[in-house]
Amino acid sequence: MKKNINSPESASSISLGANILLTLGKLIGGIIAHSQALISDGINSLDDIISTVVVMIGVKSSTKKADENHPFGHERMDNVAAIILSIFFFITGIGIIVVGGASLLRALRGEIELSLPNKLAWIVAGIAMAIKEGLFLYTFRIGRKSRSSAIQGLAMDHQMDVISTGVALIGIVLAIVLDLPWIDPLAAIITGLLIIVTGIRTLYDAFNKMTDHAASEKTIEEIATTIIGVAGVVRIDDLRTRLFGSRIYVDVEIAVDANLSLRKAHAIAEEVHHQVEQSNVDIKHIMVHVNPDVGRGAYAKEDD
Repeated sequence: MKKNINSPESASSISLGANILLTLGKLIGGIIAHSQALISDGINSLDDIISTVVVMIGVKSSTKKADENHPFGHERMDNVAAIILSIFFFITGIGIIVVGGASLLRALRGEIELSLPNKLAWIVAGIAMAIKEGLFLYTFRIGRKSRSSAIQGLAMDHQMDVISTGVALIGIVLAIVLDLPWIDPLAAIITGLLIIVTGIRTLYDAFNKMTDHAASEKTIEEIATTIIGVAGVVRIDDLRTRLFGSRIYVDVEIAVDANLSLRKAHAIAEEVHHQVEQSNVDIKHIMVHVNPDVGRGAYAKEDD
């Protein structure tokens, strides 16, 4: 069966292919052009290959159906992939900073003589920026639509690559124009810092979704509005949400007329269940508990 080009699986596959080409181009171009900034950016792209494979595994695992050992599904595998992805960001960023910093210090001390990068580095960096910006726009759209933390992290990685390659390009240009070779490794250090920032952002988002973080206030209000709009619901006594991977679980206690039969109260609960799950594609399941009407809750219908 032909894959949907707008699916998370396709986004990760296309990113993998592009990262392989960019890694080879940057490393070869950096060596020929004598640019440490471009070589460091190439190392970042090499890390991107590994991280994209991690994302592919995470996305594939998160789409597995619920089974006996995982009755709630596998959505959190997407967050596990995002956490692993952030670790790769940290390792790569720190490594680039260490290598670039060592070269910069040795050059400033006069222990080594740095070579100026040549114009080939400009061309390679410019092409890489254009490709990465296209990948960012593509994966960002898919990540936002699928609510996949791993794909969103991959998109942010692409965007940060655009920025880091831009920093490398500026360093290359300044080094050549000003005849200051040490600017090139300085640009590499800045690239490493930017990669670490990406890792922090990716890790923060993944941890939020791994620790039963509540849905946004806007989402909760929308859910409450849907529930209170169901005929027979007098009020909402309690409403809680939690993120499970990229999906939302909802627990709600509603109050209905205390004189209703069990059958009618159950029918109201079933309608609440149906309306809420239909109102938001991110909601995976809602658990509805019915109380007799004995007081006012947090969300209640306005008095006539």
